[in-house]
Amino acid sequence: MTVLTPHFAWAQRKDHVRITVDVPNVDKQGVIVELEDRGHVFFKGVGGASSDKHQYELSIDLLRGIKSDESKWSVGARNVVLILVKGESGPYWERLLQEGKKCPLHNRLGSLERRRRRGG
Repeated sequence: MTVLTPHFAWAQRKDHVRITVDVPNVDKQGVIVELEDRGHVFFKGVGGASSDKHQYELSIDLLRGIKSDESKWSVGARNVVLILVKGESGPYWERLLQEGKKCPLHNRLGSLERRRRRGG
């Protein structure tokens, strides 16, 4: 089975970050989500069209820490939604990922940020 990196989008409030991982028809029983207080997020699941299933994996390190025990996630028909409670409530994060790391091409907001920096 082919392993793919899923597309994902993110948004935030002062107290939490929401990440939506796009994996249609994901097998709810086989989903693995691991969250660490230091801000590491791991997702693994099998999904796709019934005739074309793929394994999806996403492993990212967030800009800041989270409260993994207070965070939650849910599996829907077309995606997996993670609600990550920020380690410290307060100002908005200027980006999702740790400094020095490129925003993956699979991150839709990251694509918008890159276009803005290039002046497009």
